[in-house]
Amino acid sequence: MQESPIRYRRKQDSLDVTEGLRQWIRRESQKDEYPDANPSGWDEERLVSELETTYDEPVQYATFGAPEWTTLVVSGSELGKFDPYPSIGCNWLTGGETLAGAIDRLQAGELDDECPEFVEEISTFRGQYPDHEFGAVVVRQCEEYWPPVTLDGNHRGWAAILAARDGVGAELDVHVAHETPLDDLPFEKATTA
Repeated sequence: MQESPIRYRRKQDSLDVTEGLRQWIRRESQKDEYPDANPSGWDEERLVSELETTYDEPVQYATFGAPEWTTLVVSGSELGKFDPYPSIGCNWLTGGETLAGAIDRLQAGELDDECPEFVEEISTFRGQYPDHEFGAVVVRQCEEYWPPVTLDGNHRGWAAILAARDGVGAELDVHVAHETPLDDLPFEKATTA
């Protein structure tokens, strides 16, 4: 496990997996290409099924192995330490690096001609900081892997990284599904004023 600590401002109580999945569906159902949904009364089985089928989300990676779920608040610069998902598609954007690699390439102008839609989308999200309320990013840590992989929220994470580099105090909630106890992982509490 690579020891690259990710700092978080505060640690919330354990998150009930069903609540994390409900929030995920609510975010997806706000997108134009998907139907609206109110998952309030859905059980875990239905939440997982809807995320897999209706929204085509990688929920299977978030739920296998019965991980614990914890919510952290992470700054934009620290979000850059997470891996993207799917790595097969995002490795090209990131240059084979963590999320921050894509922002390095964006700021160097390397993606202007090769992927203008990515540049436009991240710039649009970036323009919404700090006034827009973004939903949580969902990441998964498995016993043998570090850093955690971002299952939902790559684009919001990229925009938050860019905002942090612009001097904006961008922070996002991060729902971490983890097999290793949180205290044994390279997360460290940030000091608060």
